[in-house]
Amino acid sequence: MTVLTDLLWTTPGTTPLVEIVVLDELDSRTVPRLRDRLEDALRMRPERLVIDLAQCPFADATALALLLDVHRRTRRQGGVLVLRAPSARVLRAITLTGLQNVFSREPGQAAGETLAVRGGQAVHAGQAVHAGQAVSTGQAMSAGQAGG
Repeated sequence: MTVLTDLLWTTPGTTPLVEIVVLDELDSRTVPRLRDRLEDALRMRPERLVIDLAQCPFADATALALLLDVHRRTRRQGGVLVLRAPSARVLRAITLTGLQNVFSREPGQAAGETLAVRGGQAVHAGQAVHAGQAVSTGQAMSAGQAGG
């Protein structure tokens, strides 16, 4: 979390792109941590706020309500919220709630500076969380190893 905070306060004005990679399921237990990361991201006034959901196995109604709120707030700031590569289960939840035409979606991989969120830890700019410590993603890590 300190890494994110330090970077946030050194970025003046608006930011062209903020990416958040979600590595856990999103439910009432994990949504508060994501909400904190998204609040930090919104303070940067991103032109594009991309939430990568490719590794998110599940999102409940609490998570979808948060995403909808962030979508609205991003638009009010003149930006756009994009959901990148939602998993099949997440996409199904989005569709069942009628939000498929609300959210912008894109397939693919991260394009730039990325913030990963796992277990409440925020990591930025080419790092991943391993056993509670930030390590370079240049080190090979299986999905079971990332985040401890």
